Amino acid sequence: MAIGTSERRRSRRLPTAYEVTVLDDGGRFLTRGRVANISENGMCFLVERHRNMPKSGRITLQIKLPPTSSKHDERRKTRNVSYTCKIVRTQTLGNLVGIGVEFIDKLS
Repeated sequence: MAIGTSERRRSRRLPTAYEVTVLDDGGRFLTRGRVANISENGMCFLVERHRNMPKSGRITLQIKLPPTSSKHDERRKTRNVSYTCKIVRTQTLGNLVGIGVEFIDKLS
């Protein structure tokens, strides 16, 4: 027996474990966490419960991507990418909070 669900996501999510730094809309540091999954339109990440963590509005995320190398360049470098995001969902999970965001602008 198959169970059907209504999928509302616009794109497929991929599980990851990248480090993420969370900044408020003024660019001030809030906390660090881990990305749980990511898609081309947004992502979900986990952070420790934090009284200053907003439940709505805009934030900036700095995602630390794993090292890459190529045949021409054997040096392995981590890369950081930054996005302005809109918080679309929060869920308390014990001492953690899961936060779902939609990407608005890629900053770097």
